Amino acid sequence: MTKQIINTGAAANDKSGDTLRSGANKINSNFNELYTNLGTGTALQFAIDFTISPTAGQTLQYNVATGKFQPGTAGAAGATGATGATGATGPAGATGATGASGTGSGNVNSVNGGYVDNRITRYDGTSGTNIQNSLVTISDSGAITAPNNTGSMIPFYYPNAEAFPAAANSHGALAHNHTNGKMYYAHAGLWIELANMTDVAAGATGATGATGATGATGATGPAGSSEISWSLSASGSSDYVFSGPGIVAGNTNDPILYLYRGFTYIFVNTTGGSHPLAIRVSNGGSAYTLGVSGSQTGTQTFIVPMNAPSTLYYQCTAHSGMGNVINIV
Repeated sequence: MTKQIINTGAAANDKSGDTLRSGANKINSNFNELYTNLGTGTALQFAIDFTISPTAGQTLQYNVATGKFQPGTAGAAGATGATGATGATGPAGATGATGASGTGSGNVNSVNGGYVDNRITRYDGTSGTNIQNSLVTISDSGAITAPNNTGSMIPFYYPNAEAFPAAANSHGALAHNHTNGKMYYAHAGLWIELANMTDVAAGATGATGATGATGATGATGPAGSSEISWSLSASGSSDYVFSGPGIVAGNTNDPILYLYRGFTYIFVNTTGGSHPLAIRVSNGGSAYTLGVSGSQTGTQTFIVPMNAPSTLYYQCTAHSGMGNVINIV
């Protein structure tokens, strides 16, 4: 664990440093690591005898009699031990990379002895020669190309349907019927007509697709204010009457207040000197002044300290029945 440093703030009481609880946790963490590494976790087991003065060349050695480390002279080095047995043979290394391809041409030799690059060729297995070259070529990447002229096209032309070959022997083949200008394909012993775009009516609108996924959460809005202001009037000499954030109808007279540590609360006492407002440690007790500033008969600000007690009171200094509990959260 990295050493925990307590943040003491930039200046005294500027509230920028660690809280008492956070600082205490850091101190405990540092001591826990020392007691764990140098002892049992709850007691130290590592001690040095500082009563013996060390001399040059000495090292710390453990004294069984005192249970402490003390300076001492190291003993002579022991003899070298025997050589250990040879370890087992390691696993075989990875297979080496494939060697470079040999040189040569992928061209096909034609009938007249020339070369036709990548061209589809009819081969005579009896004579061992190429007997005819087509104009269709296959590239090194496998792409098939036919030159754009009549002599190089793959035709599907038939004058009429009667001239089609037997569908049973042509499964998957295409055929063009010149009489009606339509295309057909052979499947399951039948020549099946392919529809033209003009023959196909528009289908019904499909069902609406599923709702898309919810978009990402938007950016977090700006932080709210940590300052709350209340205006106080009076109901005779029996109650303060509050108005402002969190005060609702039916709970305006001497309400129980809940204040958060670190937040700022402003009490605007509109009764003036008739009902001075004091923040006290108890009902009728002494004034609580930490974080309190301003005037009891005018505007009074209370910045709740982090170490404030869990319960305080607000009370009129002239009429003890006016006031109630302040719960510190």
